[in-house]
Amino acid sequence: MNDSRFDSLCEFQNDFGDTVHAAQVVFPDKLVAPFVQIEADAKDVIAHRDDILQTLLRYGVERRIAVKLSHAARKGRAKTALTPELTALLQEKGVPEWYVSSMKKIDYLFPKAHATENCIQALRLTWYQAHTIKHYFDVLDQFDGALV
Repeated sequence: MNDSRFDSLCEFQNDFGDTVHAAQVVFPDKLVAPFVQIEADAKDVIAHRDDILQTLLRYGVERRIAVKLSHAARKGRAKTALTPELTALLQEKGVPEWYVSSMKKIDYLFPKAHATENCIQALRLTWYQAHTIKHYFDVLDQFDGALV
């Protein structure tokens, strides 16, 4: 894997914020395997619905086709949507084979806004746990350990 560094928490969230939350996103074996086999950057990971659309547009795929494929992939329908003709078109445009095969493995992708909200909630919980630990655990005790 390339040496990937994140300049901010937002950049990290944009790349990986949803991979731990989605249903069979390209993680763990589906995320790591492409990086072991090829030279790729962390920014190439499909983590959100938006990633597929933006990547296909960046490779020069027509917007109508990119939208169709990104919607199909986010719902787990890329296997049927990626006809041999569309697969050939993606290869012609230079989309890596591992990216296309990763799209086929996705069952569902959450929107980036959903992942962002999850990251914000995790930051809030971490802050309260670090700075008001007594109150944090007092609130947890009110739930009879149901959240622990």
